[in-house]
Amino acid sequence: MFPEVDPGEVDVVVVALEPDLTAFIDEWQPFISRFRVLIIQDPNLGAHKSLRVPPGLNHKIYTAADARGLLGNAAFAVSHVGYLVSDKRIVVILDSSCRPHRSSGSGDPVAQHLTNLLTPATPSYFNTLYDPYRSGVDFVRGYPFSLRGGVHCVLSSGLSEGQFVDAVITVPAGAMMVVPAVNIACDRRALGPALLPPFHVEAPLAEIWAGLCGKLVADHLGLGVKSGLPYVARSCTDIGPSSAVVSAAEAERAALEFFRTARLPRTAVVAADCVRLLAELVRERLGGVHPGFSLLADAMLAWLDFWNAVELSR
Repeated sequence: MFPEVDPGEVDVVVVALEPDLTAFIDEWQPFISRFRVLIIQDPNLGAHKSLRVPPGLNHKIYTAADARGLLGNAAFAVSHVGYLVSDKRIVVILDSSCRPHRSSGSGDPVAQHLTNLLTPATPSYFNTLYDPYRSGVDFVRGYPFSLRGGVHCVLSSGLSEGQFVDAVITVPAGAMMVVPAVNIACDRRALGPALLPPFHVEAPLAEIWAGLCGKLVADHLGLGVKSGLPYVARSCTDIGPSSAVVSAAEAERAALEFFRTARLPRTAVVAADCVRLLAELVRERLGGVHPGFSLLADAMLAWLDFWNAVELSR
């Protein structure tokens, strides 16, 4: 059983990688028809190509021109245009290469994301076996009673490749993780601008930077992140931009050590402040290691400026 959620609190963002979305919508209609769907045109389609969307779907289209109007020449992935403009509490992000995974135990991928977000996470005490809040299961013997209430889960990161495992786990506090650009869901009001877009900049670890930052912020705020179900099948497997730079091993090691040891001040109690302070730390501690890290810090602050401008305009 999935927990009930008000459809008016959810947006589903779909990045259109091809002009005809008929086949995609036909497969996803049972899972997304309750919600508003924000369709973002991939700039690679070209401005002259209009999108074909079958009737009967509550949707809004953002063309490549709309995205440029919002972001200008900023080096952000278009998948986050929908996340940026959404005014809903929960945002689910897909692209048109995603298909429901036929062997997935959840059946409904969107409902599984919502379940992950609406049930607590347990980042303080790692349970390697299963999600203790799943119907019909309980905590393992010996799990501390004081931690069984869990914390608010703000990010659900589904999977798409590899062997299917019918499980959801909380990623432990302090652990680093990679977050894909699609098949994710987020509590937008809680994690906010800390769900960074993939940045198209030439820097070490640029393709996984968003996940490293988002997880660090979630840990700092005492919030939870889950991974596992739902699975989707994908015809397009690159989940983020690839840096054109061959990253120096020393720079990568320095960045990973930074994320392992970085601590934000206790005065940072909202996600926007965390992103700003984290960008400053990146520039201060990593800017001298590789110039690409300063570019990433600039991109983080630019994203935060866009976020604040959109929020203030509401």
